[in-house]
Formats: sequence, C-alpha cells, structure tokens
Amino acid sequence: MKIKVILPLGNIPLHSRVTKITGTKVYVVLGEFRLYRADGTPEIMKCDNGCRFLIPMDNAESITIVSMDKEYIWEVDSDMLKKYLYERNR
Repeated sequence: MKIKVILPLGNIPLHSRVTKITGTKVYVVLGEFRLYRADGTPEIMKCDNGCRFLIPMDNAESITIVSMDKEYIWEVDSDMLKKYLYERNR
C-alpha cells in the first residue's frame, strides 16, 4: 500500500521520490551527484548544509537546489514507512 506523507525535505531519505505539495511532477532527492566534464573526468557535486538537490524524473537536465525546511510529499509503501519511523525513533 502506498502512503503519501508531507515532510520537510531534510526528513525525507535520500534517493526517495517526492512531489511538490501543489504539483504532480516527480523528483528524486539527492545530497550529491556525479557530473562529467567534457574531457570525461568526473566531479562530485555536493549540496551545502541545509539543502538538497531535486532532479526531475522526466528531465535530468534540470537540477534544483532546495532548502531542507521546505515541505514535499513523499509517496512511500507501508513497509518502508514503518522502517523509516523505527529508525527515526531509536
């Protein structure tokens, strides 16, 4: 069963899929990603403290940096949510 939970972005696990509260576009939450230069050398891009990258599932060419305080909808299955709540409350 899928459950939609509204949480600040900083409380949503990395690599999760989220949507804006008023939108339908799906994003992946990342703290860092690898970017390749024209010569093929990789560079790790990391967010500053207090921010996360949001990368749209339908267009990876558009990357946004968002405050971890901003709320998003995390659609998660019940087992993953139970695991998340257990880990947060240990």
